[in-house]
Amino acid sequence: MSKNGDDRRRWRRLAIEKAAEVKANGAPYAGTTKDISAGGASIDVEIEALGEESVELSIDEFGDFDASVVRQWDTGVVLMFDLDEDHRYALQEELEAFRRENDLDLD
Repeated sequence: MSKNGDDRRRWRRLAIEKAAEVKANGAPYAGTTKDISAGGASIDVEIEALGEESVELSIDEFGDFDASVVRQWDTGVVLMFDLDEDHRYALQEELEAFRRENDLDLD
């Protein structure tokens, strides 16, 4: 299995809608998260065709992330965060705390 496939299954996803902004090639694109994990996020956003580029992602209440495009379709993208292991674990703990505080289900 590829590294990307391993990452997708390694981290628990939280289905959540938060305002997000993807910045690609210097241009900002407003969107909404569909789900987020310590590995990355799925974003509903209408954006130019990107390929496997690096982008910047801002998510309300969760902060800013450097990320890489994993998949793209007409109305969204899946992004993989460019985080080291320590930061991934810290983000997963933050997501778990957010889930508990807001009584949300995992995806």
